[in-house]
Amino acid sequence: MLFDAAVTTALVGSVWLLLFRLRKGAFPASLGKIDLRLPYLFVVAFGIQLILTPLAMMGIVLVKMIFPAAFILSYLILVYAAFRNWHLFGMRVAVLGIAMNFLVVTVNLGHMPADLSLVRKTGRSDLAVAVELGRFPRAKPLTPETRLPFLADILALPRPYPRPCVFSLGDVFITVGACWLILSTMGLLPQSLGTTGHGKAKSA
Repeated sequence: MLFDAAVTTALVGSVWLLLFRLRKGAFPASLGKIDLRLPYLFVVAFGIQLILTPLAMMGIVLVKMIFPAAFILSYLILVYAAFRNWHLFGMRVAVLGIAMNFLVVTVNLGHMPADLSLVRKTGRSDLAVAVELGRFPRAKPLTPETRLPFLADILALPRPYPRPCVFSLGDVFITVGACWLILSTMGLLPQSLGTTGHGKAKSA
């Protein structure tokens, strides 16, 4: 997934930039500070996916039955939580991607369609087989019957990138927003565009 790959890259890059700034004596005033509202909702949403995905892959019948609805619910929670953090510019970008993924997952009955030929090109033939056999609950093969195929996992980040993956247009917005949040938390970007430096928004 692009989010995983790019956020890892952003973390490494932002740490390098932060160390460079500290070496120059420019300590960011907003380091580690972010006005994130309802953070537990993000934990719940990602927790649903992280916990239920491996359980469904283990073949637990009940989990496999409820997974599509739970997957949709996790995106619905993310959409709500992101809108509650509209004051953060990174979240404004991310919510566009979350909404795109929510839409395509919902109209495809709780699964993200994926172009399996691209999955194989990234070196994940095992994942492609799992999706084909219905063993990976979050995705299903992209077919002519797929709804909103332009929002599916139809983009690829191949090798020589160290973390090759397939991703959706929504993942692009989610990743850009998440990276902006990471960099703003480290004082390298403003948290909102209507700010002076890295502080709070300008008062009227």
